[in-house]
Amino acid sequence: MVNRVFSDNQYPDMLIAGGSLAVAFGTIRKRLEELFDPAVYEHAVIPPRATLADWKELTRRMPMVGLGFMGCPPAQRVGANFRGDAQFYLVLLTRQQPGLEAYFGDGTLPGILGLSAVAALGLHGMKVKGLGTCEVRQLTTTGEQEWLEDNVASVQLQVTIPGLSFDTPEYLAQLDTLKTLSQTYVDSTGETP
Repeated sequence: MVNRVFSDNQYPDMLIAGGSLAVAFGTIRKRLEELFDPAVYEHAVIPPRATLADWKELTRRMPMVGLGFMGCPPAQRVGANFRGDAQFYLVLLTRQQPGLEAYFGDGTLPGILGLSAVAALGLHGMKVKGLGTCEVRQLTTTGEQEWLEDNVASVQLQVTIPGLSFDTPEYLAQLDTLKTLSQTYVDSTGETP
């Protein structure tokens, strides 16, 4: 618990900790650990603004599964409450094998096609309890990236949960000051603004 100026019913810990975004991130991260065994794959959280030094640290052990938050652009028809498409990026890195093994693997670990297939199959359509369903909206290999060493192959995915909001019953129940989503006010002259 953090000492704050405002009480928990004004700024609940659940929202400060990321609310729906944190639940989505944690659910995706847990699924990735099921898909890519942590005994074999290094799992990492990609910083919001990763520097070259961050990438060097992240890529020191291969193969690597990295997850980060991209953003949450608002839906076209946002009403009284914010709704947006929560976007997360997934980076899968492996040492590049020569020839076709780069694509198909070496019999021990999958190549980039196998990594892509496992991630897409395991994440697309995954339900995030109370929030929605994951969609893999982008799956690509990276070209020239200054943060990648020459012998590293990379697959990147954009995982989206459309229509994510922060108005779940658990969050609203904590907010004494936000019991309704809209209100009509009448000024002292009796007119509605």
